[in-house]
Amino acid sequence: NSFCTLLGVHRQRNRTKMPSAAQAENARENAVESALDDALSDKYERLRVVGKGAYGQVWLLKRKSDEKHCVAKVMGTEKMHRYKQEIECLANCQHPNVVRLVGAHETTVGCVIVLEFANAGDLSVFLRHHIQSKKRETGATHVTPAMLLHERQVGSIFIQLVLAVNHIHSKRMLHRDIKSANVLLCTNGIVKISDFGFSRQFDHTVSEDVDGTFLGTPYYLAPELWKRQRYSSKADVWSLGIILYEMLTLQRPFVSGTIRGLEKAIKAGHYERPSEQRYSAGMLGLLSSMLAVSPQERASTSDILRSQTGAQLVEKLLSDVAENSEIDAATKEQFTKTVRDQINSLGSTPDDVESDLPSPRRSPRTVVREGAVKIGCATSWRVRYLVVAADELIVKRRREDTQCERIPFATVAKVNPYTGSEPSAEHVTVVTLKNKFSVWVKSEDDVDRDRWNAAISEALAAFRAKEEQPTPAA
Repeated sequence: NSFCTLLGVHRQRNRTKMPSAAQAENARENAVESALDDALSDKYERLRVVGKGAYGQVWLLKRKSDEKHCVAKVMGTEKMHRYKQEIECLANCQHPNVVRLVGAHETTVGCVIVLEFANAGDLSVFLRHHIQSKKRETGATHVTPAMLLHERQVGSIFIQLVLAVNHIHSKRMLHRDIKSANVLLCTNGIVKISDFGFSRQFDHTVSEDVDGTFLGTPYYLAPELWKRQRYSSKADVWSLGIILYEMLTLQRPFVSGTIRGLEKAIKAGHYERPSEQRYSAGMLGLLSSMLAVSPQERASTSDILRSQTGAQLVEKLLSDVAENSEIDAATKEQFTKTVRDQINSLGSTPDDVESDLPSPRRSPRTVVREGAVKIGCATSWRVRYLVVAADELIVKRRREDTQCERIPFATVAKVNPYTGSEPSAEHVTVVTLKNKFSVWVKSEDDVDRDRWNAAISEALAAFRAKEEQPTPAA
């Protein structure tokens, strides 16, 4: 009997169903909503969930006193350390391009941070929707030059991010997770940087190498983080450079199907140059200065703001804000005063600061174009990795190889598409050397051939123009 009783108990237990993952999630969400209402219902009306991530949920709220919208970021108790970091850093940052802290609460199920609401989503979604919209309009399957953003639009977003990060650094803080998804947009054109959960404040100057922890989003991580080296504010600048590249090209500069491949690509620092026909030399110069592999050679946010291009972007921004009918007078005045005070605090500007930033044409590490091609002749082709640099062509078996063959532009006579009748030599660019030998570069199609031909020809022309410049008198 005791055995049967015991068996009966086991059978009864087996009949008891454990809650499913969906049921557990629903129960947790109900608990969060209840806790939110207990903490905020006297001041806010809870509207809907507008975001969800590893940190928790983001709710859209309406403030009862003035019906303005805010967002509540809800994090579980296990995220308490991030909650405290974010509160501390947001409280120290008072800048129109940094999302504003409205309030903070601790509840039975976690922590709640109430922030101002940016009503146009984030930059990553904007770029993705822009690409999708242009593809539908044109029927294209890939990004084309006609899809690229205008420089004025890119410049406005970019310089606001630089102002925001410069302010953060001035408070002896690093953001450590700058990416397009953390860039919030408003319909009036104002840009705000958000998500300070990985941020950290330091007691000593932020320009020093201050940390060694490996945090952030892989695509945006600076080379020194991949090398597990100590890093500084220059790591945030690298991330800003990645965002600038995304806006200029609608693509990422470093991609790979594996983390190991991505690490190698970022450490090497080679990327395809954005269009010189579409964007100014000043803008491309800033990009080069931000994506320098060595932190010592990388520009700071102060360098960018002091540069000629940076100063011009600031003035355009202030002019746009002044003329924007969607921004009220008080906000315009405060925005302008904050930015003017920030620029004045940088100190005097040397006349030649712009020349201190690596220029696309002057930097020996500049890569005009790179990618896999076939090198050979009409009867024999081998797959190789070709790099068009500022003063030479570099041919490697694989991108990550250190051994290579170099073809200095000083030895090149001309570059032109193949015009012969050899059937196997279609889609070929011919690089003719001064010793009468030639290098044949075979592409996938005529469009790709024209791109390689243009890239090599433009780099060669720039090299010759530089060589022909008169030497300054002693």
